[in-house]
Amino acid sequence: MRIMASTIPPPAPLNGQGSSLRSTAKQVQRLAGKMDVSRFLIGLGLVILMAGLLWPFLERLGLGRLPGDIMVRREGFTFYFPIVTSLLISLILSLLFWFLRR
Repeated sequence: MRIMASTIPPPAPLNGQGSSLRSTAKQVQRLAGKMDVSRFLIGLGLVILMAGLLWPFLERLGLGRLPGDIMVRREGFTFYFPIVTSLLISLILSLLFWFLRR
Protein backbone atom coordinates (compact mmCIF):
# COMPACT_ATOMS: atom_id res chain seq x y z
CA MET A 1 0.00 0.00 0.00
CA ARG A 2 1.42 3.33 -1.07
CA ILE A 3 0.48 6.65 0.41
CA MET A 4 0.31 9.37 -2.12
CA ALA A 5 1.68 12.78 -1.24
CA SER A 6 -1.59 14.40 -2.18
CA THR A 7 -3.48 12.41 0.48
CA ILE A 8 -1.49 13.90 3.36
CA PRO A 9 -2.99 17.25 4.35
CA PRO A 10 -0.63 20.12 5.19
CA PRO A 11 -0.25 20.85 8.90
CA ALA A 12 -2.85 23.25 10.22
CA PRO A 13 -1.68 26.52 11.74
CA LEU A 14 -1.78 26.66 15.55
CA ASN A 15 -4.72 28.61 16.99
CA GLY A 16 -5.64 29.76 13.50
CA GLN A 17 -2.85 32.33 13.42
CA GLY A 18 -0.48 32.70 10.48
CA SER A 19 0.90 29.98 8.28
CA SER A 20 2.17 26.65 9.50
CA LEU A 21 5.73 27.82 8.80
CA ARG A 22 5.31 30.70 11.23
CA SER A 23 3.85 28.37 13.83
CA THR A 24 6.78 26.00 13.42
CA ALA A 25 9.21 28.91 13.83
CA LYS A 26 7.49 29.91 17.07
CA GLN A 27 7.72 26.34 18.35
CA VAL A 28 11.45 26.27 17.54
CA GLN A 29 11.94 29.57 19.39
CA ARG A 30 10.11 28.20 22.45
CA LEU A 31 12.29 25.09 22.38
CA ALA A 32 15.44 27.21 22.08
CA GLY A 33 14.30 29.27 25.08
CA LYS A 34 13.82 26.10 27.11
CA MET A 35 17.32 24.92 26.16
CA ASP A 36 18.73 28.26 27.35
CA VAL A 37 17.04 27.77 30.72
CA SER A 38 18.37 24.24 31.03
CA ARG A 39 21.91 25.39 30.19
CA PHE A 40 21.61 28.16 32.77
CA LEU A 41 20.45 25.71 35.46
CA ILE A 42 23.28 23.30 34.66
CA GLY A 43 25.79 26.16 34.85
CA LEU A 44 24.32 27.38 38.13
CA GLY A 45 24.56 23.86 39.54
CA LEU A 46 28.23 23.66 38.53
CA VAL A 47 28.95 27.02 40.16
CA ILE A 48 27.29 25.89 43.41
CA LEU A 49 29.24 22.62 43.28
CA MET A 50 32.55 24.47 42.82
CA ALA A 51 31.70 26.86 45.66
CA GLY A 52 30.95 23.91 47.92
CA LEU A 53 34.19 22.19 47.02
CA LEU A 54 36.28 25.34 47.45
CA TRP A 55 34.59 26.54 50.65
CA PRO A 56 37.02 24.85 53.10
CA PHE A 57 39.95 26.52 51.33
CA LEU A 58 38.19 29.88 51.25
CA GLU A 59 37.50 29.69 55.01
CA ARG A 60 41.24 29.41 55.62
CA LEU A 61 41.63 32.77 53.88
CA GLY A 62 39.16 34.31 56.32
CA LEU A 63 36.17 34.49 54.00
CA GLY A 64 33.02 34.00 56.01
CA ARG A 65 34.50 35.61 59.14
CA LEU A 66 35.12 39.15 57.94
CA PRO A 67 34.19 42.20 60.04
CA GLY A 68 30.63 43.12 59.12
CA ASP A 69 29.41 39.55 58.65
CA ILE A 70 26.33 39.12 60.83
CA MET A 71 26.09 36.24 63.29
CA VAL A 72 23.40 35.88 65.94
CA ARG A 73 23.72 33.00 68.40
CA ARG A 74 20.92 32.08 70.76
CA GLU A 75 20.21 28.91 72.65
CA GLY A 76 19.32 26.30 70.02
CA PHE A 77 19.48 28.85 67.19
CA THR A 78 22.22 30.38 65.06
CA PHE A 79 21.67 32.92 62.29
CA TYR A 80 24.58 33.74 60.02
CA PHE A 81 24.54 36.27 57.17
CA PRO A 82 27.95 36.88 55.55
CA ILE A 83 27.08 40.23 53.95
CA VAL A 84 30.64 41.59 53.70
CA THR A 85 31.92 38.27 52.34
CA SER A 86 29.12 38.30 49.75
CA LEU A 87 29.99 41.86 48.71
CA LEU A 88 33.68 41.00 48.40
CA ILE A 89 33.00 37.90 46.29
CA SER A 90 30.59 39.92 44.11
CA LEU A 91 33.23 42.60 43.57
CA ILE A 92 35.92 40.06 42.68
CA LEU A 93 33.64 38.23 40.22
CA SER A 94 32.47 41.50 38.66
CA LEU A 95 36.05 42.61 38.07
CA LEU A 96 37.01 39.19 36.72
CA PHE A 97 34.14 39.15 34.20
CA TRP A 98 34.85 42.77 33.26
CA PHE A 99 38.47 41.90 32.46
CA LEU A 100 37.44 38.80 30.51
CA ARG A 101 35.08 40.84 28.29
CA ARG A 102 37.79 43.32 27.30
